[in-house]
Amino acid sequence: MAVPVLTEQESRSQQTFTALMWALSRPGEIQHFTPLETDATGLETIAQTVLDLETSFFTPDTVLCSKFKKTGAHCEAADKAAYQFYPAISLEQLFLLESAPIGTLLNPDQSATLVIVCEFLPGLKLELTGAGIQDKTRLEVGNLPLEIFRLRNRVVSFPLGWDLLLVARDNRDCKLVGIPRSTKLEIQGGF
Repeated sequence: MAVPVLTEQESRSQQTFTALMWALSRPGEIQHFTPLETDATGLETIAQTVLDLETSFFTPDTVLCSKFKKTGAHCEAADKAAYQFYPAISLEQLFLLESAPIGTLLNPDQSATLVIVCEFLPGLKLELTGAGIQDKTRLEVGNLPLEIFRLRNRVVSFPLGWDLLLVARDNRDCKLVGIPRSTKLEIQGGF
């Protein structure tokens, strides 16, 4: 029996999907995927993997928005979009995150997945516990305001809340960490 050969795009999408799956299954553990060469942040590669005709997205970046529309997904406002992509985020933009869907008790699956670019360098110290974590996982995140994580803790009350994906491009590789709404996140250092 002949084994089908994947195209480069199919192979990349499969690798990215696997990284996304493990990121949300093993919160706080760094996963890796290979981004498109033209993708400076990893967001385009993730968007090509998760967006299709039946999904919606939001990004405040107009260049990314026009690229994401090519997937067939429809662009929505931040308070309606299922997938939200932030190449950078400032304190002034936190209202966008605050309006992101958290689902309902009848339909918790109607919550948003937020994909935010960061750096995995010394910075904010986070401790994660919950499903998919043996005891606890520690993570350091740079280039993001502390208030994002405070806001996340305010809006998450499992099964409600958003799933958070943090992504950082490092040369030819992207690092990805998931913090699903089922994960308890503690900000270390008394913040």
